[in-house]
Amino acid sequence: MSSSTIEPTWSRTDRARAAAKLMLGWVALLWVLEAVDHATGHALDQYGVVARDPDTLPGVVTGSFLHFGFDHVASNSVPLLVLGFIAALSGIRRFLAVCGIIIVAEGLGTWLISPPNTMTLGASGGRRPDSAGSLGARRHRASRRSRCGGCSAKPPRWPARSDRASRR
Repeated sequence: MSSSTIEPTWSRTDRARAAAKLMLGWVALLWVLEAVDHATGHALDQYGVVARDPDTLPGVVTGSFLHFGFDHVASNSVPLLVLGFIAALSGIRRFLAVCGIIIVAEGLGTWLISPPNTMTLGASGGRRPDSAGSLGARRHRASRRSRCGGCSAKPPRWPARSDRASRR
């Protein structure tokens, strides 16, 4: 007998459960971090991104998990749960890898183009895993597996108004 390991195949239910647990844990982490930030007089806010300040480059990663208050976390929680869950269905490892790339790329972009001396916290915009970045990666992967070899169907080209009027 060989001692090779075989990767278990996950059912759709197992995949959905893992994605749900991951996203619930992720959102819970954001709420715990904001509670700690609030309890410490917003001491964690210093770990955000300040535009073009080299001392805040670690905030490229940490700033994605911090927010400016409970209302900020609340406004990000539902989209993160729903869209993050959908993105995580493609696989946990793949999802986390894409999230890491998105967090770093968008964090660096924020660091580079934000107005001078501004602090950025949170993952609003493209910095969160439910953003266009991760969903775009999922869509790209799905289109590569499609029957037509990754091509995408174009929407029908509707005739211009003048063309429609002349057909009557």
